[in-house]
Amino acid sequence: MTFCVKFTNYVYQNNVTCTENGTELATCDNGCGETDSREVAGTATGHTYGDPTWLWSKSYHSATATFPARRRTTRRP
Repeated sequence: MTFCVKFTNYVYQNNVTCTENGTELATCDNGCGETDSREVAGTATGHTYGDPTWLWSKSYHSATATFPARRRTTRRP
């Protein structure tokens, strides 16, 4: 007896990061319990930065700037 594994109902997992694309997961339509995961291309959010905070030296001849990272809104397929 041959059992056909078929995946049609993929659900977005909302697991995207700044550098990694998100994935979709499906469970076999025939009820065997097998699962399949696939990457959703182009969903990585990238980096975006806020306004810097400046920390000046006592002499005011040099400074260090700190740029806070902000997470962009999740891109969905």
